[in-house]
Order: sequence, then C-alpha cells, then structure tokens
Amino acid sequence: MDIKQLKFLIALDQTRHFGQAAALCHITQPTLSMRLPNLEDELDLVLVKRGQRFQGFTDAGERSLAWARTLLAAHDGLQAEAASCRGQVVGSLRLGTVPLASFNPLHLLIALREEDPELHCHLNSLSSEKVIDALSRNQLDLGICYLDQVNTSFFEVIELGT
Repeated sequence: MDIKQLKFLIALDQTRHFGQAAALCHITQPTLSMRLPNLEDELDLVLVKRGQRFQGFTDAGERSLAWARTLLAAHDGLQAEAASCRGQVVGSLRLGTVPLASFNPLHLLIALREEDPELHCHLNSLSSEKVIDALSRNQLDLGICYLDQVNTSFFEVIELGT
C-alpha cells in the first residue's frame, strides 16, 4: 500500500467518477483502474462497487476511506513538519474573497508563491455569506468579506478598511 493509492481512493470519493478521479490525480484512467484493485487485493477487501460506471463504495470501502483520509492527513502533516524544520512553508492556503474593485488579492498570492514555492494558494470569489459559511465549515483558511455579516465572537477579525 502506498500514499498514491490512498489519494486515488479519496479522489474517487470526491468525483464519484473513474475518469475524473484519474484526471484529478494526473494519471490515466487505466492506471487508476489498475491501482485500486491492487489496494483491494492488499487489503483483501472489495472497496468499490463496479459496473459500467462507478456505483459507490462498499461498506468496507466507506470504512477504509476514513482511514485513508486519516493516513493522508498524517502524511501531509509530516511533510509540512519536515519542511518547517528546513525553514520552508508548504501546504495550501484556501482564500475566499468577495469581488472588490479596490482590492485584488492576486498580487499578494503571487508574492507568497514566489517566497514559498511549496505553498499552494487557492482563490475563490464568493459572496460574503458564502465566505462565512465556508470558513465555518473549514473549507477556507482565510476570508475577505464585508463585516456586517460576520459574528465577530466566532471568528478572528482584522478590519482592513471602512
């Protein structure tokens, strides 16, 4: 078993489609279709219900997915810790922002990327309500939005301007 197989399994869960999961992992669909049965053989479990198309996960597959996520998070954490020991910043920054004529976050993200090339930045243009919702569900790390919709007791707030 290797980390890539776990990533493939998680990608299949995210996309619910073999071809899209393969594209998400930057591999071909036949490669994905070969590697998942290898994982099943190693675990001696059927994880995926197969037909002409993806039909879902077996009960064992659902249980294995939880472990795959835990192992992948631990792997990513170890990689980040090792990079930190080397003085590097790695990982991802998920930023959600409302469209503002007076503020363009791209130049800041580009500067971050140049300083820390292993930091992957994801920018989402959302309404204030969706920024708050995504922050509260841990789908964003940082949000820029209008404060009239923010519960300031729940979030750390830094006012950028009036």
